[in-house]
Amino acid sequence: MAFAAIDLAERIFGKLADRNVLLIGAGETSQLAAKYVAESGLARWRVPIVRLSVPSALAGVRLRQTVPFPPRAEDLAWQNVIISATSSPEP
Repeated sequence: MAFAAIDLAERIFGKLADRNVLLIGAGETSQLAAKYVAESGLARWRVPIVRLSVPSALAGVRLRQTVPFPPRAEDLAWQNVIISATSSPEP
């Protein structure tokens, strides 16, 4: 699922290295998406952090920048692509 999201984003926007990506979620799918985003050479991406344990959940991936959760208006305006993988029952 994570690879498919990155692949689809690249098909739509071209190489993600030139894009701003906001990655929402810290579960297994988001961890894989973060790994693929990092491997794609993307330099500009942010991860909204809900709780302090999230960075350790993404410890295998070099986090570019963490921002508060929910994402602020400036974080939403900054992004070109949002990849969201959460178990939240609400948007």
